Amino acid sequence: MPDPADLHAHHGGGMTYLLAGSVTLACWRDGDLGMRNIAAAVARQLGFPGTTVAEVLGLSANYVATLRQRALTEGTAGLVRPSGPKPKAAPRPPEARKNTGPPRHARGSTPPAAPP
Repeated sequence: MPDPADLHAHHGGGMTYLLAGSVTLACWRDGDLGMRNIAAAVARQLGFPGTTVAEVLGLSANYVATLRQRALTEGTAGLVRPSGPKPKAAPRPPEARKNTGPPRHARGSTPPAAPP
């Protein structure tokens, strides 16, 4: 297991660097939460304790545990969530809404008369 004391973050020039000793594990632009989440999951996979990863990245230990589980079950797609409101379903085109089959009638009723 890597020494937890080796894990640290460096912030500069609008970038954040996650380092283990002198080795850069990840870097991302400040505010890029998706890459930060991936870096947290990578650090956990490398064997760093969740509490250490949380402390270095300014996250809660519970959130780091959640990120690790998402990474294991969903891959990176589980770590990078789309921002903003969920898109609404596109309306169906009118031709898709039309009933193309013969008209249905209630049992025992007679179909309407055809127009003359």
